[in-house]
Amino acid sequence: MPSLEKITNETFDKFKKIEGFDGPYRNQYLKGIALGPGTKKFETLEEAIEGAKQNQRCGGITVSRQGYYTLRRESNLYNSDVNNRYKSIEVTYVKLEDEANKEPNDVIVRSTENYEILEVKKIPKNTNPDSILEKIILQNKEYFYNIQTRRIYSLDGELKGKLEKGKFKTF
Repeated sequence: MPSLEKITNETFDKFKKIEGFDGPYRNQYLKGIALGPGTKKFETLEEAIEGAKQNQRCGGITVSRQGYYTLRRESNLYNSDVNNRYKSIEVTYVKLEDEANKEPNDVIVRSTENYEILEVKKIPKNTNPDSILEKIILQNKEYFYNIQTRRIYSLDGELKGKLEKGKFKTF
């Protein structure tokens, strides 16, 4: 496996599949350095794999153009600039979710006596921001809530009302 050397299309074939990861992906990267404690930049792939397994907030590993293995936050792939001045490529492995260590998909982020707002953690890539819905519990019933429009929908997608000043207004 290359270590601290620029990766080129010719050396890409040295990157093999890794258990627990999807990839390798040529000329693609993951945004943001992983959150949480511990080292985020490694000289070898083996060290990066071990670091990624220990960091639950790691979405994958991207090999930088300079040859460092970095733990990344997101798991959405983005295309690299193929006309870069380094004449090297980025290589990425996306971490597969470990069912045993998987966090619950919905986490309560705010609640009042009338409702709870749950954070839905996985939003598909290239999603229109106006269509992003959060699941909320309102009057002991689950709904979808659009932060942009403040509209509330049933789980079947039927428009039910709007949140105004923390109160549910039906249409």
